[in-house]
Amino acid sequence: LMADEIRDTYSGYAWNDIGKVNLNDLCRLNPRLAMSRQIAQQKHFFHWELEFADIFADKGGFDLILGNPPWIKMEWKEKDVLSDKDPMFSLNELTATQTVQQRAEALKDEATEALYFTEYESMLGIQNFLNSQQNYSELKGQKSNLYKCFLPQAWNFDNSKGVSAFLHPEGIYDDPGGGLLRIKVYSNLRFHFQFLNEKKLFLEVGHHMKFSINIYNTEQGVFFDSISNLFEPSTIEQCYDSSVSGDIPGIKDENNDWNIKGHSGRVIHISKKELLVFSKLLDGSNEWSEARLPALHARELIDVLKLFVSQQIYIGSKELEVFSSVMWDETGSQKNNIISRNVSFPDSTCNAIYSGPHIAVANPIFKCSRSKCELNSDYDCVDLSDITDGYLQRCNYQPGISIDDYIKLVPVTSWSSKYTNEYRIAQRRMVNSYAERCLFSAIIPPGPCHIDGVISLCVRKLTGYASGLMASISYDYIIRSTGKTDVNSDILSKLPIPLEASTRYEIVARSLLLNCLTKYYSDLWKAEWNETFLSYQWSKTDSRLSPDKFSKLSPDWTWHTPLRTDFERYQALVELDVLSAMALGMTLEQLKTIYRIQFPVMQNYETDTWYDQKGRIVFTINRSLTNIGFKRAEWDKSKNASTGTFTREITDDTLPGGPKKRVIEYVAPFDRCDRVQDFETAWKFFEAKYKPSKKQKS
Repeated sequence: LMADEIRDTYSGYAWNDIGKVNLNDLCRLNPRLAMSRQIAQQKHFFHWELEFADIFADKGGFDLILGNPPWIKMEWKEKDVLSDKDPMFSLNELTATQTVQQRAEALKDEATEALYFTEYESMLGIQNFLNSQQNYSELKGQKSNLYKCFLPQAWNFDNSKGVSAFLHPEGIYDDPGGGLLRIKVYSNLRFHFQFLNEKKLFLEVGHHMKFSINIYNTEQGVFFDSISNLFEPSTIEQCYDSSVSGDIPGIKDENNDWNIKGHSGRVIHISKKELLVFSKLLDGSNEWSEARLPALHARELIDVLKLFVSQQIYIGSKELEVFSSVMWDETGSQKNNIISRNVSFPDSTCNAIYSGPHIAVANPIFKCSRSKCELNSDYDCVDLSDITDGYLQRCNYQPGISIDDYIKLVPVTSWSSKYTNEYRIAQRRMVNSYAERCLFSAIIPPGPCHIDGVISLCVRKLTGYASGLMASISYDYIIRSTGKTDVNSDILSKLPIPLEASTRYEIVARSLLLNCLTKYYSDLWKAEWNETFLSYQWSKTDSRLSPDKFSKLSPDWTWHTPLRTDFERYQALVELDVLSAMALGMTLEQLKTIYRIQFPVMQNYETDTWYDQKGRIVFTINRSLTNIGFKRAEWDKSKNASTGTFTREITDDTLPGGPKKRVIEYVAPFDRCDRVQDFETAWKFFEAKYKPSKKQKS
């Protein structure tokens, strides 16, 4: 590379004499060559073609390459460098400002300064090398993680029949900027086995970490097998054992442990056709070769995804008027005094600022911040049967500036309306695809804002319908299949809206009955009111379900309009599951499969959630229902009672005026719900109502 400089340095020599010059002499005369030699000695660069020249000459490359490459992002972390000289940089939780201040003091030491800039230069050089398109063209647009660099290297070093196998994180399959790499991956990939680290196979990383065994070869064509949600390698063998029969095991077993059983139905055979489905679902694109790869637990779930992508209208479609926002950045907005930490009951909707725990599935008044709210657990469930029509739960934040200045900062929609003048569907952003639910969304009224732990969207004229669909497990499954932990506007925009569904207004009615809990929803109720609501019925008969609930509704909202008991709300959500599945064109078996396989935590909770004869939850193991029902010791004494009234005294801190003592009564006998059986009952009811007869079809 330095031929010209060498020529200049040795211009007095005949060119054919250069070979006689000692390399040490060259380095003394040419500082750049000396530096290159020094760096090479320090870094121990490895040149495969030189080290294994005979392999490349005789066989064209390797038959087999195996590896567990380093899962390391090449990032500049000044705290780590500075802590080598002063451990307090790591031991103390310093803010960015404090780090800057202490760094200046630390760099006054010559040894620290030398180490600091040497490490910075080294990291900058590595990043530039790895991000160079000349070196790793497939990694364009991605963050430098060393394991990604090993893949194109291995494909270059394999011979024409060579196989390479690597154990690495799942980032290459879900990185939105990784399309170029996936084009190459899919043309070489033959087996993809995705693991969760719940069994701590790797002690160095967290138990939520996802990684995979990936086997590649250079055979032409796009075709590979994929198995997801693995916890032990032995499961892979069982999945290819044709003697294993029965139902496909779910993510968890009957003991609520991570399931390690295999089944042939878990092997997903993926070709261009399946990648096109994934591309349409996750990116709204036909670029199948760059498709992101969802985590599918069973082969039959492919057909469910096909139903999603066959829809014509999505939340992000141009035909719909939609606007979304994360509102206030929790850290930055406090720093700028837009919001201030003030745990209290807001005196108006404009002063309310929601956080994630305040909302749940179709419930905008799920929890109330405790008067002392410091931890994620410092929230209590709100008794919807005991609130006023103007209730606003206690929040952690309120405006830090005047209301006029505060409202000026509120985003303006694409149709020139202040965002807080609209009804919006609010959704918790951070989710866990293996938890009870992923879509924790509810309708919030005009006025309140929220911090960026929540994302909201306004779907004009379709608020009730979109919210009802999002409350179903079918739509929850769409989010789960992406494997994402941050629900953003891009993900929500891909959710389908089947406008022509015959069950549409049944969904709207139940959605509004679940969400419209206070007088602040009266305008939404009236705007989306439909006379057909009066003819609707529950899909099953139970004394805890008012038989005339629908027939007594009117266009004018009252305190008695919404569903307030636990049992009514459970039944409405079951019916939304069925109605939404029907709207998408699913079968009952597909709905039950989604529930059985993808919602193990929800199943576990519901097997030990009990209701009394008034529709209250009397006991539950659901950890999110922090202050609901008896504790285990109390429950064991009364759970088998066939008659009688049992009382429980609580201190309620969810209402204005300070904590109050309340006595709650539970009426025996107590029973549990069976969601699968309720699915079957509801499906039969609605199918008879909306399935056209043979005469109508003709």
